Amino acid sequence: MCPLPDGRILITEFWGGRIRDISVGGPSEKLAIYAEDLSKPYSLALDALGRLLVTEHLGHGVGRISILASGKAVPLVQGVPSVETPGFEGYTPPHAWPDRWEGFVAGCGKWGTDPKVFPDRPYVFAVSIGGLGLIVGVPEDGGHYEALAPEYTFARGLGWTGGMIAHPFDGMLYVTQPLQGEIRAINPRESRNYRFDPPVVSGIPMASCVRFTPDGEKMLVCSPQSGAIWQVEGFSD
Repeated sequence: MCPLPDGRILITEFWGGRIRDISVGGPSEKLAIYAEDLSKPYSLALDALGRLLVTEHLGHGVGRISILASGKAVPLVQGVPSVETPGFEGYTPPHAWPDRWEGFVAGCGKWGTDPKVFPDRPYVFAVSIGGLGLIVGVPEDGGHYEALAPEYTFARGLGWTGGMIAHPFDGMLYVTQPLQGEIRAINPRESRNYRFDPPVVSGIPMASCVRFTPDGEKMLVCSPQSGAIWQVEGFSD
């Protein structure tokens, strides 16, 4: 889901190919449709320019990131790798097995976008590539993933990544690693390999998505394996 500056809250319907406005609450079928006829939409985010972005799965291990404008999806990044995360098989609807298994985007971010500004960097948001252990910046005009990755990859060696978000104050990106049960802190102003960096948080089963409280003091981590949201303090000490 994604809150908008005007107070609306949008949520994706992955299997329905829609995005709904859930601001007023109530039965989902009665809520306003913000966009439809999308290809398995999953993540939503605002980039540094205020554009609403959505990730779409196209099948055969390929996805894209699109800009949503007037209810239509305009492709921004094509050819984004889409790899199923091991360990999430039990969370996909049984009717999706086995022929549609690759359509399931597990956790919080095969293509976890981040809306924060990256100071002095030539991109307006970042995307984590789950099975490749990379975080790639995306410039304003987007492009094809294979052309962007060599120039704009700023974090490597992360192992399998899930959802990520920028901290509201310290300028770091925090990315989950579901299979390790860890969270790493990434500096978007550098470009390097994080293989041997210690995690800032560990021991959360299948940590899949991370968020912060408004004051930035507490971290909230989704754990579908334990059926809980964990609250973490002291992670930046």
